Amino acid sequence: MVQKFFRASQDFFNRKSNNILSAAAIIGVSYLASALLGLIRNRLLATRFFGGLEGDLDVYFAAFVIPDTIFQLLVVGAISAAFIPIYQEYSQKSEEEAHDLANSALTTIGFFFFIISALVAIFARPLSGIIAHFPPEKLDLMANLVRLMAVAQLLFTVSAFLTGVLQSQRRFLMPAIAPLLYNFGTIIGVFFLSPTLGIYSAAVGVVLGSVLHVLIQVPTALAIGYRPGIKIAPKHPGVLTMLRLMPPRSLALGLDQIERWVAVNLTSLLAAGSLSIFNFARQLYVLPISLFGVSLSQASFPALAEEAGSSDKTKFKSILSKSILQIFFFALPASILILILRVPLVRIAFGARSFPWEATLTTGRALAFLALTIAPQAVVHSPALSTLLRTPKPRFTPALSL
Repeated sequence: MVQKFFRASQDFFNRKSNNILSAAAIIGVSYLASALLGLIRNRLLATRFFGGLEGDLDVYFAAFVIPDTIFQLLVVGAISAAFIPIYQEYSQKSEEEAHDLANSALTTIGFFFFIISALVAIFARPLSGIIAHFPPEKLDLMANLVRLMAVAQLLFTVSAFLTGVLQSQRRFLMPAIAPLLYNFGTIIGVFFLSPTLGIYSAAVGVVLGSVLHVLIQVPTALAIGYRPGIKIAPKHPGVLTMLRLMPPRSLALGLDQIERWVAVNLTSLLAAGSLSIFNFARQLYVLPISLFGVSLSQASFPALAEEAGSSDKTKFKSILSKSILQIFFFALPASILILILRVPLVRIAFGARSFPWEATLTTGRALAFLALTIAPQAVVHSPALSTLLRTPKPRFTPALSL
């Protein structure tokens, strides 16, 4: 009986999704659950740190920028622009070759990420001074947090490639659950450690969450025959193709990160708590983008990747246009609702005793401006558009779309 239940559980968690809408439903529901946990996490942060320690909370949010920029440029650029289509090409020939490609790509990107992260750890203090205009003691705190965040992002590099492999094989459930555990790890860190570690508890929680993010995906990877490991083959043809296709997508992501750097730089000039308020507004704004834009595009991406190499682009265009229309269908009403209900939403999400009414109104004003861009941003952040980079005559570039 126990074995039967265990086998049924394995089949459920490792099941292949062959339908785009069912895959999107899995991803969408998990994003919604992850977003709710994210709101609980930020409400906990507001409760523990906004009343008197909002300056530390600003530093925590600013510390994400440097390691996350490296992650976006190297890892997300590689996976969203190239890895999944190339992996699928190899898997159609041989699963073993596809897994060799995955380990070669992971080792190559991971090596570059490790070297850059080590340099960031060494120069964290001067880099922090470039990003934010905090007092010296806050910049020292930010440098320490940056070093901890870099460890977490290194773990996310491994996790991102696991996600790429599993999504290529149309196993969406475990990659969709992983962000839940990431947020859960941060909540555990803040809830249990904040009385003794202060804001460092949140960074420790981020590292714990990144460990859980990796571990939850390993069983499914093993179930499909993929064994993550180190394979030093930087001249692997698939890796070279991936590196060649990365720059356009990385450029687009870089432009997005510049926007983020500027936002952090400017808000750090304002009163303590301003950067936290901006991040709280941004979290509510990102929710429909992740729920509709990213979930639908991730679900359609494997199908698009299969059609990208075909000489007949009719099916490719049909899937792409349908995905974009579905994103607009859901994102536009969400944008209008958030614009109208911005203040009640902010109060429900972050209205802790230590989060004053004036902060609620300020967050609502910031959210109003962000809400106007939800629908186009949901499409722009679609990995599906990056697949067009692999067509002989690309019609878009991510940079132009931004």
